[in-house]
Amino acid sequence: MGVSKPTEMTIRDLLQEELRKRGITVVPEFSVSTPTGVLKPDILLKNGAPYVVETKLGAETKLLEAMVKLYDYSKYVTEAKGAFAVFFRHDLLGKVLARAYVFRSDGFSL
Repeated sequence: MGVSKPTEMTIRDLLQEELRKRGITVVPEFSVSTPTGVLKPDILLKNGAPYVVETKLGAETKLLEAMVKLYDYSKYVTEAKGAFAVFFRHDLLGKVLARAYVFRSDGFSL
């Protein structure tokens, strides 16, 4: 039996586990009701101030999806002081690489 291919859910679980090891409170997959439906951010971090985290695994185009979601979350997750998009991709050797993008009220920063 070989090693299974990482999925967005397994990578997100590993991220949550690592954050917990570092003493950060993690609220996984909570939901927020809005006038247009329900939003389901991947994680709410509580480390001093609360932050929303959206994780994506795959093609670079998924990063745009995450940024759009972060914008929506900034309008409706009122307790959050900011948000992160954590993007995971595979390199040519099959390793999973991560990059975090931070959403601020004045735009995105790398």
